[in-house]
Parts: sequence; C-alpha cells; structure tokens
Amino acid sequence: MTSETEEIKKLQETISELQVELRFLQETVGVLMGAMMEDGESEDIFGNTEAGNPSFRLNMGM
Repeated sequence: MTSETEEIKKLQETISELQVELRFLQETVGVLMGAMMEDGESEDIFGNTEAGNPSFRLNMGM
C-alpha cells in the first residue's frame, strides 16, 4: 500500500470511531433531555419562558 492509501484508511477508521462516539453522546443527551422533561424543568433551562421562544436547540440528526 502507498502512504496515501494508508493515511486514507486511518482517516476512515477515525471517522468511524467519531461516529460511534457521536451516537453515544446523542443517546446520552436524549436520556438527559427526557429526564428533564419528566421533571418539568426543561423550560427553565432550555427556553425563554417569558418570550415563549426556545433559546437552546439540539440537532440530533446525522
């Protein structure tokens, strides 16, 4: 293999590892958001209740 091919393979492995970590973080945030919704505190932390506009948004899609 050439040096360039080996570098591409390493980068692909790194991307795969990062995708696994991202999925884990997304699941963790989802669990935390769910727990906060159950407690009824999500509006206080993630939204501006006076204006009625959310001040914090998460994009969970990939």
